[in-house]
Amino acid sequence: LIEELWEDLTWEEVKTVEFWVTLSIFASCFWLRMYFHYMAEWLFLRASGIPLFSFDIEGWLVIIKYTSSNITDWQEIALVAVGHLANSLILSVCTVAAIALSFALDALPSTASKFCLAFGFLTLLDPVLILVVDLFKGNYDCLSKTECRYDYTSPSCACVTGDAFKLWSRMSRIEASGVTGAFYTFVIYVFTTMIAAAVLYHYVLLAHQNGRMLDNVKRIHAEDSEFFVPDDNELALGNLRNILSRAKRWRGPGGTVRKISVNVFTVKDSSDSTFEQKMTHIAIHTVEVDGERTLFRHFLRLPNGSIVEVDDNIGENFSGQLALEKLLGKVGRDEVVVEGEETLLTNTASTE
Repeated sequence: LIEELWEDLTWEEVKTVEFWVTLSIFASCFWLRMYFHYMAEWLFLRASGIPLFSFDIEGWLVIIKYTSSNITDWQEIALVAVGHLANSLILSVCTVAAIALSFALDALPSTASKFCLAFGFLTLLDPVLILVVDLFKGNYDCLSKTECRYDYTSPSCACVTGDAFKLWSRMSRIEASGVTGAFYTFVIYVFTTMIAAAVLYHYVLLAHQNGRMLDNVKRIHAEDSEFFVPDDNELALGNLRNILSRAKRWRGPGGTVRKISVNVFTVKDSSDSTFEQKMTHIAIHTVEVDGERTLFRHFLRLPNGSIVEVDDNIGENFSGQLALEKLLGKVGRDEVVVEGEETLLTNTASTE
């Protein structure tokens, strides 16, 4: 999955359309993740009736100013968690939408799958990305800065307390130590990251690239009885009908034609009265004017309903090999024995 995201961002791919499409996807997901994160915080503060002094959207940061002393401890804890949880919720919506669209459209476009995967990974790393931006911007210990010391709500104060430092700052003010706040922040981010990881896991498993990963998991862990593996020479009933239709219409030089013979036979085992297998043999012969017949192609309808074209390999491993040879006239009409087991034939033949 990591390779799928980064394979188009190598230096060799700079001149390709895929490089710029993937780069645009990452840039869009990075900005949307940040926007959804802070919009969730803004909505939470507005819903809680907390006065807001500033809400400014920048290219890589959203500034929300409020007075921490106006909210309770639980509201501050919820505020730290709500941004990351909002991104996880949006990823959940993307997962459900991807599954629904893959059913409705039969296949979700590869670009849409890459977008959801990129958004999922950035959501998983959301607390780290927010922390890096806050550290780079200096969004911590705002009251120690000259322009913020006297009036934190002033437009000249460009500092806001970052999410990772909110509880540290609060506990420092209440308990004279921010260690407790740092511990609370760590626990909150572990919890929200586990939720994001679970959502991303379900997206990758159920929805990414139309469930490709789910198919791989089933192939690895499913029981043998759950697999459907067609025979090497298996063909569909429609294909067989087309072959037979063309054989009926075929005419060769000098009046040569092709005839179709159908033989339905039952293979039984005298040592096991419950054993019984019914098969249908369909043969196409090229018939010369003098009546000479040459086998062109032949097929078997096996007891499980599958239709296979008979070649030398199938003929050698077919449990009713001698019965089949009787139908083709390769052996006499005497008693048939297959691998030491006496086999009885009930044969009904028709020829076209």
